[in-house]
Amino acid sequence: STLLQVDLAGALVAGGPSHTEREEHVVLEVTQTDVPGSRRWRPQQVTQNWTVFLNPRRSERLVVSRTFEI
Repeated sequence: STLLQVDLAGALVAGGPSHTEREEHVVLEVTQTDVPGSRRWRPQQVTQNWTVFLNPRRSERLVVSRTFEI
């Protein structure tokens, strides 16, 4: 297996005032597929999802990280 570190940086703030109770978020999808010509009998595909919720009040810059095993 391989490790992949993903960093998301910036002002992770929801855009504009929200009159509904819904939450805004960013979804990242990391996918690894076997390369063509691989010797595996069945192709393998690994997908990881990561949801980062946006804060409607804070505007400071922050960094969130996650490491995926693919």
